[in-house]
Amino acid sequence: MLSDPVYDGVKISDLAYACGFNEVSYFNRCFRRRFGASPTQFRR
Repeated sequence: MLSDPVYDGVKISDLAYACGFNEVSYFNRCFRRRFGASPTQFRR
């Protein structure tokens, strides 16, 4: 979703919740551990 232009206007927190995460901070930590960059960095 972060790399799909369709979701450019959607906040990262909303994407995290849509994917089943209950806390954005936990999503950010998991994402960084998996991809080596924050969701914001990845989206750019």
